[in-house]
Amino acid sequence: MKGNPVIDPTRPTIVRRLVRDFVHDSLYNPVHGYFSAAAEILSLKHPIDFNKVKGQVDMERIVNDLYLQAGELQTWHTPAELYKVSLSACQFVIAVLMAPFFPFLLSK
Repeated sequence: MKGNPVIDPTRPTIVRRLVRDFVHDSLYNPVHGYFSAAAEILSLKHPIDFNKVKGQVDMERIVNDLYLQAGELQTWHTPAELYKVSLSACQFVIAVLMAPFFPFLLSK
């Protein structure tokens, strides 16, 4: 393949390359990539208190407010950012659920 797949302005058509190179080019190529502009992943300063969210409309308002705080930047969010929970809490839940099958998990 000619050139760097990340900055090559022409979209390759018949070429052999690794899947990771294809995905990276499709996402980040400045000419034809999905994130052709500089994008920032949404990061929360404080976790969302889901006990106070009253439904879908309220959740959409919260996410909209987060985007408004980001300003002019092209901002994206993923479920990992919105539904962040404590890693130790997740590890505990997994250990309790797996305990009947792997009792040594709780013995630490």
